[in-house]
Amino acid sequence: MLSCALAMSGALLPLGSRVASAAPAPGADTAGDPYFPQDGNGGYRVGHYDLALRLDPDSKQVDATMTITAAATQELRSFDLDFADLGPVQAVVNGKPAAAEPAEQAKLVVTPDRPLPSGTTFTAAITYSFNEQEQAAAMGKSELPGWVQTSSGGVAKFGEPDGAEYWFPSNNTPDNKAPFTLALTVPEGWVGIGGGLEAPAVVKDGWATSVWKEPNPVATYLVPIAVDHFDVRRSVLPTGQPVVIALNPDQPDFVHDAAARYPEIMAFLQEKLGPYPHVAAGGIFIDPGLGNKNFGGALETQTRPVYVSTWEDPGKEVSVIVHENTHEWYGDSVSVRQWRDICLNECFASYLQWMWEESEEGADLDQKYRDHVQEQWDDQAYWGHLLTDMCDGREDECTAGDIMNGQGVYDKGQLALHALRRMIGEKAFSDILRGWPARHRFGNASWAQFEQYAQQTAKKDLGGFFQAWFHSGERPKDEYLFPGSLAG
Repeated sequence: MLSCALAMSGALLPLGSRVASAAPAPGADTAGDPYFPQDGNGGYRVGHYDLALRLDPDSKQVDATMTITAAATQELRSFDLDFADLGPVQAVVNGKPAAAEPAEQAKLVVTPDRPLPSGTTFTAAITYSFNEQEQAAAMGKSELPGWVQTSSGGVAKFGEPDGAEYWFPSNNTPDNKAPFTLALTVPEGWVGIGGGLEAPAVVKDGWATSVWKEPNPVATYLVPIAVDHFDVRRSVLPTGQPVVIALNPDQPDFVHDAAARYPEIMAFLQEKLGPYPHVAAGGIFIDPGLGNKNFGGALETQTRPVYVSTWEDPGKEVSVIVHENTHEWYGDSVSVRQWRDICLNECFASYLQWMWEESEEGADLDQKYRDHVQEQWDDQAYWGHLLTDMCDGREDECTAGDIMNGQGVYDKGQLALHALRRMIGEKAFSDILRGWPARHRFGNASWAQFEQYAQQTAKKDLGGFFQAWFHSGERPKDEYLFPGSLAG
């Protein structure tokens, strides 16, 4: 993603911790990530999401039902969902009415009529209604967090790691990904876009409903939703996956031209990263309306990244498309275990932009690297950005700006991966690029696992290299800063 959001402090629990009790007890109100303790919940694991959402783009009225299928991991007296207090909510658990009360930090506490036994599967249907404009005004905002309003009157979901809780209830942690079905109903004349496989829209009584099925696990912040007067272009990848590219009416010609290069970009990425892992592909290109506060560039929503394209630099958009689609391997198919592992997403997506310049534009990456190192040579603040474990010891004050820092995982991360490439050689680096997402396909992984995998693949002790580049706040010593051809 090319964006930042604010991390909030709160009570901390170890990742995956459960509230242990012989008697039924509430599930934990956190998934235990020390950097974003407000996100995710314990006591259950979601197995599937089924969202029926009706949205009127003109009034910004939302009426929806989210049906969650989950398994209890403890004797549950109640459980939390990540969902903001936006208006009236009704809950039904296993077919019977349940209490549902909002709590702090965008939580919805659901209490079934009877406890849920550990190890059993249950369904929770949450029906809700709210008006996005009214709720945003009540918060003193032009739009709710996680919403982008477009210049043509449409809207799209956008935000990392938060934002989903202003659209639908979920267990918003990347460590509990699940398949997602979206039935999106919009007024006739508007076009709704989701992720995964598309079923043709059905029109009834002036409303059009399209169904989008993502059969593979997806983190809830990566579920795409967009409604606009889209120009929709459909095609098929050579590997058979359907492609849906949607552009809202205000896109300039150079954005249309960039979107037209999607097949070329995907061919490049599959050559470097291996077979495309998902069932569908494409992109959503929108132009934000005046006063938009959520603009962050782009977000790698699964199968269909969202590009909020107020491009200031025509030509940059192709590189951004490369970046976001790299995430379909690094970030979406293979997701972080904790947010401290974000280099697994952003370092690689940023470096593939360099590799695109090398392959398609003839860039000399060694010289580009040396020039960039020289520019930053005496900048201690630049070298001080850690690429993993960046907030250890100061979790309470850590923000998303510390984790997804532009000079850190997006910039220094490019240098680090180029140095790794020169340290281990072309074949080993290529094997790692392709092998890592294949090994952890549709799962979660940590940076520590990557370091171990890279050393095994390269058949080389890289402990000193990883310490110098990823765990140290100092400029690496010359042996790690200028390995291989970089020494010349």
